Amino acid sequence: MKPLLILCALVCLASWGTAISQTTESLNTVAAMSDIGKLRSIAQVHRGEKIGASAQNRIGMIFYSQKNNDAAEREFLITYTQHTDQRAEAMQAAYYLGKISLNKEDPKQAMKYFSESLSSGSLVGADIDWARYYQVKAMYRSEDPSYLTTVRSYLTGSHDYSKRNDISVRYDLVRYLANKHQYGQALEEANTIVNLFPNDPLSMNVRFEVGELYFMLGRPQDALNQFSAILNTAGQDPVVGAHALYQIGVAYDNEGDLVNARSTYRKVIDAYPTQTRWVNASEFGIAMIEYREVKPGSSLDAAYEALHSFVSNHPTDHHVPQALMTLASLNMQRGKYSEAVSEYDQVIQFDPSLIPIKSKASLRSNDVNAFRDLVLRAHFAKASLLRTQLVKPDLALAEYNLILESHPESEEALFCKALSLIQLDRRDEARGILNNLSSSGTDYGKMAQQTLKTL
Repeated sequence: MKPLLILCALVCLASWGTAISQTTESLNTVAAMSDIGKLRSIAQVHRGEKIGASAQNRIGMIFYSQKNNDAAEREFLITYTQHTDQRAEAMQAAYYLGKISLNKEDPKQAMKYFSESLSSGSLVGADIDWARYYQVKAMYRSEDPSYLTTVRSYLTGSHDYSKRNDISVRYDLVRYLANKHQYGQALEEANTIVNLFPNDPLSMNVRFEVGELYFMLGRPQDALNQFSAILNTAGQDPVVGAHALYQIGVAYDNEGDLVNARSTYRKVIDAYPTQTRWVNASEFGIAMIEYREVKPGSSLDAAYEALHSFVSNHPTDHHVPQALMTLASLNMQRGKYSEAVSEYDQVIQFDPSLIPIKSKASLRSNDVNAFRDLVLRAHFAKASLLRTQLVKPDLALAEYNLILESHPESEEALFCKALSLIQLDRRDEARGILNNLSSSGTDYGKMAQQTLKTL
C-alpha cells in the first residue's frame, strides 16, 4: 500500500510541476506576443486568471508602444477594474494608467495611480524606480504641496540614478523653486546640475537658467559674466551663440547701460540673421530703448515708429503684447485715445498660444502669468479711457463686466463699474455696489463711502 501512495504522490508532484512549468511558459509566451487577436482570445478565455490578466495588459502595452493612449487606457482599465484578484497585474495596469494620465496632462490622476501601485508592493525591478520617478514628475506638474519634501527624499534616497532621469527631476526642482521665488535655492540646485552633468545637453539649458536666476537675484553683473562664459563656449552653434549674446544685451539693459545694450542687440541681428527668435527679441529690445530714451517734452515719434514697425513686421511674436501696451501709452501721451483703445484691444485679442511656455509642467510659467496680467491691465486701461477721456460709460460698463466675469472680487472693477453706472444715471445699481464696498475697510471701501455721500 505504501509504495502505491508514494507513487501517487510522485505523479501528483510531477503533474503540479508540469502545470507550473506550462503556466510560466504560457506567461512568458504572452509577454512576447504581438498578435492582439490571439491575446484578446486568451484574455477572454482565461478571464479572472493570471494569464488572462497578463494578456489584457500585453494588449495595453502594444497600444501604449504605438502612442495610442486612448486605446491603451481602455485595455489597462479592464485589468485594473476587472482583474482585482490578480493584484500584480492590476497594479502593473495602474502603473501604465499613471503614465497615460501624465501624457494626457492629468498629473493629479497620475499621482493616484502611481501611489497605489507603489504602496501595493506588487511592482518589481525597474518598474519600482520608474514609478517613483513618474510620481515625482506628476507631483511637480500638479503643484502638489508635498512635492518639495518628496523630491528631496527621492534625490537623496535609493532610486534609478541614470543620468537622464536624475537631471530631469533636478531641472524640475530648479523651475519649481524659481516659480516660488526661492531664487537662491534654485541657483544652488542649478549649479548642482551643471557640476554633476557638465556634458549633458540639458546642462546648457540650466546654464542659461543660472544667468536668469542672477537677474532675479538683482545681480546683473553676475548674469553678464554667466552669459559671456556661455558665449565663449558656444563655438559654431548659432542657437546657443544668439541666445547668449541676446542675454548679454539684456544684462546691459538691466544695468541701465543702454549704449552697450543697443550695440549688443544689433550684433545679434547682424551675426545671427537666421535665428528668428533672438533677432526678433533684439529688435524689440532696441525699440524699447528708443522709448526709454524719450526725454520729457521731446518728440515721441522715433519711439512710436520703432515699436509700430516691430509690431507690423512681427505680428505673431510673443513680445507684441508688451509693444502694443507701450504704443498705447505713447498714444495716450499724444492725446490719441481711440488709437490707444485699439491697441489695448489687440493685446486682449492676442493669441495666447503664441506665448512660449518653458515645459509641459503647467500653464503657470512666468511668461504665461505675465501675459495674463498684461491682458487684465489692457482691460482696465481700455475701460478707464472709455469712461473718462472718451466719455462712453456704456462701453466702459461692458468692459468692467468682462473683467468681473474672471475676477468677481476685484474691488477696482466693482468701484469703476459703479462710477460708470452713475454716469449712465443708474444710481440705484451703483448705490448697491458702493454699499457693499464701503464695509471692506480698503482704499476702495473708503472711496465708496465718499462717493455714496455725493449720491
